Amino acid sequence: MDKTERAELVRLLVNSICKSVATYQAVEDTGHRPMTGYNIGNEDTKTSIKRRCMTARAELMALIKELED
Repeated sequence: MDKTERAELVRLLVNSICKSVATYQAVEDTGHRPMTGYNIGNEDTKTSIKRRCMTARAELMALIKELED
């Protein structure tokens, strides 16, 4: 994967994280507890958001390493 593709992957991951956090927050703001399958989808759970954050971080670290070489 070249640097441009990796940067695009990070951008897409971060955009999806932003959408999921907004959805999760909107449910919390209604006073309800976000529950998978009830008021949020699988992609908007805390676990899914954390996993995508860790993936985006790993891709950013790989990009940094590529740029240092």
